[in-house]
Amino acid sequence: MRRPDQLRQLSPRRQQARGFGMLEALIAMVVLVFGLLGMSRFQAKVVKAGTDGQVRLQALAMADQLANLAQIDTAANAPCYTLPAVGACGSPTGRQSATNWRTRALATLPGAPTATSVYDANTGRLTIRLTWTGKLQQELGEADSVSPAVEVVTDVRPTPL
Repeated sequence: MRRPDQLRQLSPRRQQARGFGMLEALIAMVVLVFGLLGMSRFQAKVVKAGTDGQVRLQALAMADQLANLAQIDTAANAPCYTLPAVGACGSPTGRQSATNWRTRALATLPGAPTATSVYDANTGRLTIRLTWTGKLQQELGEADSVSPAVEVVTDVRPTPL
């Protein structure tokens, strides 16, 4: 057995290297943490984009519902599907259907949605437009920026036989 005075002294180079492995591990952990934070932020953005896509699909389905309502009604009742209501309507049922549709559309879409439709008697076309406040706008508080929108144009003239 060696006596304490015979124990090898560490070389100066080895003394400098002491603790270097711990420093490397610490740096690696910091890099890993920043990488994981970046990945979690990216995943959050992907989820938001998926949510915005779902809202867009809901808006498109809602616009399609009103277009179908207007198409199955007679062409004479097409002005009843103008929202907000403008002019004379020959069918109280058509006007009520359009009003009920608007109420459902506004309840379905997030933020501050709008639901409008315009009937052009010259062309026989009904233009339906839905807008809402997107997730990114809500997050950034940019209600004044361009809102996501869906616009559907349908022909409500009677088809010739």
